[in-house]
Amino acid sequence: MSLLRATDHVVETTQLEDFGEKLLKNLANYQRNTNLCPNLLVHVQKAIKIIKKKAYGRVSIHGKCDSNQKDGLFVQISFIHRKEVVAMKVLVYTSAGWSKGSQVRSNTRKKIKGKTIDLDLLWRLKDVLILMIGPERVLRLKNYLEYREKRQKLLKAAKCGIDVDELKEILKSDYYHRYVHIEFIDFDEPFLLVGTTEKHILYTPYGKYEVGMDTFYARRAFREFVKVKRVPYGKDAMKKIEALLIQASI
Repeated sequence: MSLLRATDHVVETTQLEDFGEKLLKNLANYQRNTNLCPNLLVHVQKAIKIIKKKAYGRVSIHGKCDSNQKDGLFVQISFIHRKEVVAMKVLVYTSAGWSKGSQVRSNTRKKIKGKTIDLDLLWRLKDVLILMIGPERVLRLKNYLEYREKRQKLLKAAKCGIDVDELKEILKSDYYHRYVHIEFIDFDEPFLLVGTTEKHILYTPYGKYEVGMDTFYARRAFREFVKVKRVPYGKDAMKKIEALLIQASI
């Protein structure tokens, strides 16, 4: 595929039909004939309807009018629809080998989780989000969402009997003073793995243990530390976990 055009758009929901008409006119410039392929026209309208109903995601249009047309069009619209405003990044490609006729594919979400922008949306559609709220707000939002996600994992760990008071203070200091002492946190009951700039530490209800710097998952860190193939489970799982940790610490 080769990129023909990339454009950014921010419109009100009521202006989506106008946006669709302008998109069709632009796509007509890339067709062999001045008459736009009827299939493509129908599916652009379908894509606009999807964007109207969904909160965010990507809609793709694969277009090819007939078997005599060597190149087809591939249009990808990445969008965020929030508070009656739609921000979109539109990429138009030309590609050989698409099957006859056009089709619409979408990977979208009906609602923004918790009615607020979350990390999933931020990572998937960062460029579109910048169009909507600006780069500075996106950076502040990213910092807050990462802090909130780490804090939630610490709260879950505390419910399992893990002492996280010191970690909560370090995390708060990281967020408010823009430090990065805690690089990542992975919690998988009853294990908490914390990666700092200097070491990775496995926290359990029975104590904390330094593990390898190449470990990024809590359960894997436990298995490698105590040298077992799987984590104990069942009625006496916690007793077995404690025994394995004591044995590995000797």
